[in-house]
Amino acid sequence: MFFSGGFICWQKAHFLLSIKKILIASSIILLLGICLLLIFKSGSKSTYAITRETYVVKSGDISTSITGSGTIASSNEKTISSEVAADVLSVNVSVGDEVSKGDVLFELDTATLDSQVRSQQKNVNSLLKEVNSYVEGIENLTVYATSSGYVSNLNSKVGDDVSKNSTLFTLSNDDYYYLSCYFYYNSSANLKVGDTAKVLIADNLAEFDGTVSFVSDYKTISEEGIPVQEVEIKIPNPGYTLAGFSARGTIYTGTLTLVSSSFSEIKEGSPMSFKLLSSGTIETLNVKNGDYINAGEIVATLSNDDLYENLEDAKESYNNAYEDLLDTKEMYDFYTITAPIDGIITSLNVDAGDYVREEASLATLVNNQNLEFMIDVDELEILDVSLGQEVEITIDALSETSINPIIGYVSEIAYEGTYSNSVTTYPVTVSFSGDENIKIGFNCSATILTSHVENVLVVPVEAISSRKGSYFVTMVDGTEKEISVGLYNEDYIEVTEGLEVGDTILLPEKVTSTSTETSKDQTEASFNFGGGMPGGNMGGGMPGGNMGVAPGGR
Repeated sequence: MFFSGGFICWQKAHFLLSIKKILIASSIILLLGICLLLIFKSGSKSTYAITRETYVVKSGDISTSITGSGTIASSNEKTISSEVAADVLSVNVSVGDEVSKGDVLFELDTATLDSQVRSQQKNVNSLLKEVNSYVEGIENLTVYATSSGYVSNLNSKVGDDVSKNSTLFTLSNDDYYYLSCYFYYNSSANLKVGDTAKVLIADNLAEFDGTVSFVSDYKTISEEGIPVQEVEIKIPNPGYTLAGFSARGTIYTGTLTLVSSSFSEIKEGSPMSFKLLSSGTIETLNVKNGDYINAGEIVATLSNDDLYENLEDAKESYNNAYEDLLDTKEMYDFYTITAPIDGIITSLNVDAGDYVREEASLATLVNNQNLEFMIDVDELEILDVSLGQEVEITIDALSETSINPIIGYVSEIAYEGTYSNSVTTYPVTVSFSGDENIKIGFNCSATILTSHVENVLVVPVEAISSRKGSYFVTMVDGTEKEISVGLYNEDYIEVTEGLEVGDTILLPEKVTSTSTETSKDQTEASFNFGGGMPGGNMGGGMPGGNMGVAPGGR
């Protein structure tokens, strides 16, 4: 019974195992069938072909260039600042105003400066008087007789020290007698020293010629209540005394004859004290008591070294004060603030009545005619850039510049570069003239033409292969030909030797795959220049420009 049951279980298990093997085998057969079907279908609908295009050698132009982009700024932007601290009297501009160089933008209050100038001017005047006093003192060391007469009361001698305003001697002169009398004031009579006069002696009616020697500016009132003025008449000594006689004077002005209001007494000339105008030591003395001297004669000379030293010190003080005054007056220029350049006011920081400190910013002035922007140039290309080099400029906001670029020039090349991500670049400044359409802050691009050749043989760059420093092309018959090359850009290269116009060469092979699902071109490139194509201007690499080539000449 047990055996019979076990046999039945074994038989059942064997049957199940057989079914499992059949199923696995069927799955494998089915999978292989599907794979064969897919392979068959793929093989029946896909084809592969290898093709090579030809190129006929032409003549044309090749240009290389450097490109870059930047943001437009003014090449001449000025911050208008105050050089002094003061109140703002007037503001003559507003934001957006266009101004010309020299236009008055701000006016500041000069009250404090005016006070300083007045004080310095007063000091300068005082110092100038001091200088002049020392100059006069030195001049007066030579003592001249101021009038003629007889010397008396001379008590000094050579070697004596004398003081300024001290009396050296007394001078008496009897060459003239003097009549002081009063004349009725006549506004139409311009009495003056030197007018011709006559003097009439009352006792004997004798008449003597004379001249007016003094006219008083002060008017008095006579006993009759009439205005009168005092006049002195000088009478030459007739050889005898006239002193004490009563006389009346008559003056002839040319148009009028005036007679004194009353008789007066003739007097002798008063002795005159001869005073020194400088202090010092008497070096020479040319007179003695009793001598008669004439006006203008040198009567003595003095010495005084202190006067010369004081004069030099006074001159130095005066010159310093005068220079300080000039410097202060020049400060007036800072109180009228003008535009240093032509341009547009882009910011304004003050109003009339504000107080500004020294170096405070008042406004910003931007010249919108002289514009610039900077581009970064790779170290491999920087040697191809030079000052003054022409630059074509396109501005993003002005679409017409993409067709007709604005022409600028390289105005500055940085001496020091910036290293980042294993690359060194150098800032290059491009300058150009602006107009009313170009705004500060516009984005723009620059193209710098670095080299250009015309009417040369050109072939596509991909047609060239290189081996061990030599360059080859494949002719149409499949043979390779060595050539020499020159200038190149990203698309074309100049052939200097080895080919002629009209030669036909093969371009690199192209493997073409076509199917109902995909179509793909694959280029088998033979361009392999290793360290760089000779004849270019970019060091060891391809140029960054993209100006292309114009095959076929111009």
